[in-house]
Amino acid sequence: MNGILIDAESGDLLVQHSSVVIGDTDSQIAEGVLVSMRGEWKECPLIGGEVTKMLGRPCGCDVARRGQEDAGSLRS
Repeated sequence: MNGILIDAESGDLLVQHSSVVIGDTDSQIAEGVLVSMRGEWKECPLIGGEVTKMLGRPCGCDVARRGQEDAGSLRS
């Protein structure tokens, strides 16, 4: 299937000569399904390979834990 190509390293759109690059997207689609978690594809909620979960890596983005003091101010 042809579509807009994405840079594998950065995740940004591939741009050459001030326009997006069109090419074969089969490998991008397969990677997206394998890396995604179940529920991320709203059309088919059971699709998702959860590869990062199987490899023991944390899923999602890193977020610092924050708490709230009794007075209402935040603490780290």
